[in-house]
Amino acid sequence: MTVFTGKNKRVGKQLASQKILQLLHPHVKNWGSLLRMYGRENSKLVKQETSDRSVIELQQYAKKNKPNLHILNKLQEEMKKLAQEREETRKKPKMTIVESAQPGSEPLCTVDV
Repeated sequence: MTVFTGKNKRVGKQLASQKILQLLHPHVKNWGSLLRMYGRENSKLVKQETSDRSVIELQQYAKKNKPNLHILNKLQEEMKKLAQEREETRKKPKMTIVESAQPGSEPLCTVDV
């Protein structure tokens, strides 16, 4: 149990939780690194929600029997982002382990760049 004295209950809880996080992650030297470890999923969700909201807002420009160019442009942007992300994942080097032809020798490790 971690015990701290502070000017009030809330400050004591904050100090205790910081100490527990330091014990859990001794390799982390600053709080920004800890936020990057745990905060990434939340930021992705917020970005996704704002993107969804912007598409909903673009629906107000829709006209009867005509294509909604605002939504089509947004779709084109999203498709370009997705294509770029896929291209970046394809460019990452892959490591393969190849068994050598000679018995008793060590397997070779190659990196494709």
